[in-house]
Amino acid sequence: MRTSLLALALLVAACGSKSTPTPTEPVGATTAWKDMNADQRHDYMEHTVLPQMKEAFVAFDAEEFGEMNCKTCHGPGAEDGSFEMPNPDLMPLDFSKMDQLDEEHQKVAKWMGEVVLPKMADLIGEQPYDPATQQGFGCLGCHTMATTK
Repeated sequence: MRTSLLALALLVAACGSKSTPTPTEPVGATTAWKDMNADQRHDYMEHTVLPQMKEAFVAFDAEEFGEMNCKTCHGPGAEDGSFEMPNPDLMPLDFSKMDQLDEEHQKVAKWMGEVVLPKMADLIGEQPYDPATQQGFGCLGCHTMATTK
C-alpha cells in the first residue's frame, strides 16, 4: 500500500515529458550522465545515486524503504541487467486525478515533488521538469502514464 502511495506521489511534480534536456553539469567525477556508457552509469548508480536516494527514502519511511535496492526502482530490469526506465511495474500515473488524492497520497506526493524529483534530477545533471518548457527530468523518467478510460 505504501509503495503505491509513493508511486502516486510523483504526480505532484507536474511531469509529463520524455524529452532529454541538457544536463546542468557533469555528475560523475569527470563524465556527464548523458555521456556515460552503461558500465559507468551502473557504477555511478550503485555508488552515488542509490546511497543518496536510499537515504532520502529511508528518512521518509524507514520501515518501507530500509531494504531499498536497485529493484525498488528498476524492477525486473535490475534482474535482467537492462535497467530500462521508465519501469512499467511502478504504478502508472494519472495526472488528471490529482484533485482526488486522499491526505496520505497528498503527503507522499508533496515529498516526492519537493525531495525525490529534484534530488534525482540533480544526481543525473538535469533540471527538474518544467511544465512551461516541457523540459527536464520528471515523473515519467521513472513511471509510465496511466491510460485513462
